[in-house]
Amino acid sequence: IGLGTKEGDIISLENGYYSNSSSINFSYVPNAAGLNSCDLFGNFNGTYSLNQTNTSIVSGIEQRFLLNNLIEGNHSWTIACIAGTNYSITGNRSFFSDYEAPNVSLQNSVSGTQTSATVNFEYSINDSTPTTCIFNVTSLTTGNAVFSNITQKCDNVVILFSVNNLVNG
Repeated sequence: IGLGTKEGDIISLENGYYSNSSSINFSYVPNAAGLNSCDLFGNFNGTYSLNQTNTSIVSGIEQRFLLNNLIEGNHSWTIACIAGTNYSITGNRSFFSDYEAPNVSLQNSVSGTQTSATVNFEYSINDSTPTTCIFNVTSLTTGNAVFSNITQKCDNVVILFSVNNLVNG
């Protein structure tokens, strides 16, 4: 940020940042004299617009915009500063917010005592996160994993698997 090449720094958020919170801090250090204000723009509510303005700028001192009640999803943002008639902007950056736990539900289950060596399971996983989901099923008897799955995108995923040798523990 600032009015020239070396007149300001973005401390956070880096481009492509992933947040698991509904509150987020945007930190920057303006290094230009005579700043009137710095503004936070973003699409935090569905429309790209001015979100906050800071008129108490101290050059060389870290400044922050705190955003609360953030909705989940992919967001674009920028910080712009004004000094007189000069206007400087950081350029658009993006981050992803996902603070809700994934929804995991058992679609087909077994009931009662199983005498078969193989049991089939079907789980459904729904999550809007762009990151990897790891799904593990662990034996209560041994504590060992009986099934593990790594999925790159977790939106509307159905996992089918069989567990063998249940009769022997």
